[in-house]
Amino acid sequence: MTQTSWYKEFFGQPYLETYQPVLTPERTIREVDFIQKTLALPAGSKILDLCCGHGRHLIELAKRGY
Repeated sequence: MTQTSWYKEFFGQPYLETYQPVLTPERTIREVDFIQKTLALPAGSKILDLCCGHGRHLIELAKRGY
């Protein structure tokens, strides 16, 4: 029997199908705006994103230079 990592199973296709309608790109931008404002990190800071889904926040933060 092959063992699957829990996060691959948890954040698989059913997760996407369930949450995609509410996790819109506009919502991601609002949430990352909040993260950026709240943390007030210097430009180019490194941010560690662990087991948080499919990386929608991480991708937006990377676009902003983090």
